[in-house]
Amino acid sequence: MTGLDARLTKRYDELVMGHSNGLPALAAGMKALPRSDKAFAQTQALWRFLSNDRVRPVDLVKPLLALAHEGCRDDCDDYALVMHDWSRLNYMHHHSKADRLQMTHRGDIGYELQSSLLVTDRDGAPICTPAQNLATKDGVLSTRAEEVLVPEKHLHELTQRITWLEQQNFAKPLVHIVDREADSVAHLRQWQAEGRQWLVRVKAGSTASHAGQSRALSQIAREMTYRKTRKVDYKGKPAIQWVGETAVVLTRQAQPFTKTGPTGPTARRCASLVSRCRPGSS
Repeated sequence: MTGLDARLTKRYDELVMGHSNGLPALAAGMKALPRSDKAFAQTQALWRFLSNDRVRPVDLVKPLLALAHEGCRDDCDDYALVMHDWSRLNYMHHHSKADRLQMTHRGDIGYELQSSLLVTDRDGAPICTPAQNLATKDGVLSTRAEEVLVPEKHLHELTQRITWLEQQNFAKPLVHIVDREADSVAHLRQWQAEGRQWLVRVKAGSTASHAGQSRALSQIAREMTYRKTRKVDYKGKPAIQWVGETAVVLTRQAQPFTKTGPTGPTARRCASLVSRCRPGSS
């Protein structure tokens, strides 16, 4: 690792080796290396390493970025899939942590982890996490910036993170996968205009223009023609994957919200697919 002295570089290599050991799929964390000191001593060493002001998130992510480039090149056929999500880390009883954030109710105190997980398009196997943020009371610590970032609304920040990932020039095109929180007309149109490729789970009651009529996406999905594609493993049981697609047009007005309420609708039309959206689709 460049930018750190020999001692910190050695410690970093040891920590990486601890994560590289063979672990069960449901293991809770890293495995202690076979050494004379105890696991607790290694945990303390990790804490000291991460508490060192010279160790920045942008330094820690460099090997992961290198792995992401390697994985896109060698382990992906047509696309590299990036799964984006948010997780709350509750530290309600850790009163020594002065930078804890109150997220929802009074007992929901801790941090928010914002992650982008790169997976292969062959079977969904994980490659690495090339981008992560940690939202704290003092701001957002990010692997894509040296300075502490100002907190943003989820989809505003995600748009910036997607742009940063696209700028890394991976060997395969990226497809960004986001859960239902990303069912935002304004952001879908923005991503479309910027040439992003994405897959978003939308609300069943959302509407779109289909065959000249405004209809609920759930109704459109029920009437689509599906084709059998392959056998898959679903929750530990064998299943058959069926895929269908159709063209729709998003015509409803966007109503982005700020702290003072709606900022006003945008009426620009967007051509999209129910299951995915690509530049030039109609």
